[in-house]
Amino acid sequence: MFLSLLAGLAFGFQTSSSWEKEVVYQVFPRSFADSNGDRVGDFKGIQNHLGYIKGLGATAILLQPILKSRLYHNYFPDSFLETDPKFGTNNEFFDLVHAAHRAGMKVILDMEEQFVASDHPWFSDPTRITGGGALGFREIPSYDGSRVPVSAVNTNNPTVVKGIRESFVYWANPPGRASDGVDGFRLDHMMDDLDNKHKNTDMYARFWIPLESAVRAKKPHSFFVAEQSDWGLGKTQFQQADVDATYAIPLRFVFLKALIGAPPKEKPYQTGELAKAYREEQEATPAGRTQLIFVENHDLERYASEVGSDPALLRLGAVFMLTAKGTPSIYYGQELGMKGVQVHGHTDGNDIPDRLAMPWNNRLDAPGIATWYGAGPWTEPGYSKDGDGISVEAEDQDPQSLLNFYRKLIHLRRTNSALSSGSEDYSRVTDTLIDVTRQSRTQRVRILINLSATPDVILDTTRHRDLWTGAFLRGTIDVAAYGFRIIQLDGD
Repeated sequence: MFLSLLAGLAFGFQTSSSWEKEVVYQVFPRSFADSNGDRVGDFKGIQNHLGYIKGLGATAILLQPILKSRLYHNYFPDSFLETDPKFGTNNEFFDLVHAAHRAGMKVILDMEEQFVASDHPWFSDPTRITGGGALGFREIPSYDGSRVPVSAVNTNNPTVVKGIRESFVYWANPPGRASDGVDGFRLDHMMDDLDNKHKNTDMYARFWIPLESAVRAKKPHSFFVAEQSDWGLGKTQFQQADVDATYAIPLRFVFLKALIGAPPKEKPYQTGELAKAYREEQEATPAGRTQLIFVENHDLERYASEVGSDPALLRLGAVFMLTAKGTPSIYYGQELGMKGVQVHGHTDGNDIPDRLAMPWNNRLDAPGIATWYGAGPWTEPGYSKDGDGISVEAEDQDPQSLLNFYRKLIHLRRTNSALSSGSEDYSRVTDTLIDVTRQSRTQRVRILINLSATPDVILDTTRHRDLWTGAFLRGTIDVAAYGFRIIQLDGD
């Protein structure tokens, strides 16, 4: 133990965020679970499946927008203080949060209040541009044929700013139900000059920091994660907006490029790009803050569609995100291998294939499956179909399934302090091999991820135990093609 502590001092501990120990499960409410038979996911449906989420090993739930809206994704609300009635009432939402808290899970709410739809009471007259609540409406063509006027809000109007601030406080600290408020917020599309229009400027200092302070005054440990608008490193959001986390977006894209090559519209993979991405992510993250590590989210094509159906490749995505320093974020159904590729039409339905119904059963017409979108171009390629083996029913009891792989790996991460909150030495990362050492004050683990179709051999004369297989290794460490090792270095 003494030698282990000395090694830790030499290694250089990085101060970790308490949120590094969390495992986030991201839910698209409309598609997750239907409780009342209308094929639309709702709060009761999520609440009924909290046991599944907890059984996976997740400790926090990130709910995408829930506010009243005429658009299916709920990103342009008609009210900041009302839930979408298809999901349930405000009280039913707080009942969900209450149940999640009782199950030992936190709740993060995705909020986008920089843009609103025209039925918001502030904007009953859309022509009020100067000095009013809106900065000019444009119509969004919806997948269902409707057209909804939306606008950026006017944060130069004190009434607007006050109203937005109060709405965040409401969801974090609801009157009469303070303990049932959410534990944090995802801040969508965060930037200092909104959409570079030079109308909503100095947003970090003038808008976001006072808003965060108002929430923390009521709930001191509230968590704020920013989606950086440029999908870059998130430096400015950390430095100027006082957020707790941003997304490890560049690292995710470079990992995919190293694994399967770059998509046609991207630059080809460059030598040393992966090691550079690890270094830059670490350098951009201040002490005590974190990055959300992910391979899927609601704005991207499903990982299983990008890498194909090879089980080894599906598992590598899990190993990458669940062993890296940061906070892993799993998109619902990712643990099953759900598929989906964006379509390119002229409505807001382009992302529906990435937001299809959670397949609880082998048949999509089974009760509880939230197939709200019906037929259309988003279902024609058959990303999700009856009896395809990609469902909770098909995978739950199969010890070799991707679902049970995720369960086992999340358990390993949560029970190993080096994996859950240790420092990270990425100095041996190459173009084909992620070779990373994680270390806490009591544990030290080496992660090897082979990104190539060629087996690799690592020379190491010390006897170590593979935490995944339980095997003891000495002399050479074989890493199969698209394989991995998680090796305990101390305390054998």
